[in-house]
Amino acid sequence: MYARFFEAVVSRVAVTTALWQSIGFAHEVLSTDSVSILGLTIDYGPFRFADEFDENMLPNSSDDERRYSYSRQPAVMEENLHHLLHALSTLMIPEEYREAKSALGNFRAIYGQEYMQAFRRKIGLSTVETTVDDEVLISELLSIMSDQRADFTATFGQLSVVSLRALLKVNKSINLKAVPWALQQLAQHVHFSS
Repeated sequence: MYARFFEAVVSRVAVTTALWQSIGFAHEVLSTDSVSILGLTIDYGPFRFADEFDENMLPNSSDDERRYSYSRQPAVMEENLHHLLHALSTLMIPEEYREAKSALGNFRAIYGQEYMQAFRRKIGLSTVETTVDDEVLISELLSIMSDQRADFTATFGQLSVVSLRALLKVNKSINLKAVPWALQQLAQHVHFSS
């Protein structure tokens, strides 16, 4: 009973974390008492949306250790789940504990799958099977966005309205005006056309 409950919490937390990252959101208050078993966070301040995307952006300048940076959010949530498992362990029989620990071991896989699906939808790949190439494409896109400090929301919004043909024609010195402003910023990156 407790193992199934914990498995559901792990899944909800993984999905929520992946979805908020897919919109460029970082949450500062991710302590164990601020994360709900419903997969929600209770304390909503401070937080930040990635106007200028940086994989290491902080939602609060007082986080000197960078514990709650955008890129560390999944690890913090996984750590919180570990603490919840520890608290529940006194209620579980050994077999249940092993099942619950196994569920915690699935956090990264669930998070990774939801994260990739969310970004695949954002770039229009939602109808085909996920491939390793998709992961590379999304990783490279986010890396370029981070290097260029691209506007997160505008970049994905503009990618949804520009044609692939227009993107392929973009040269760093010519044809930049053929694409919207956020994509012009990306096109100036050394790896944009590779």
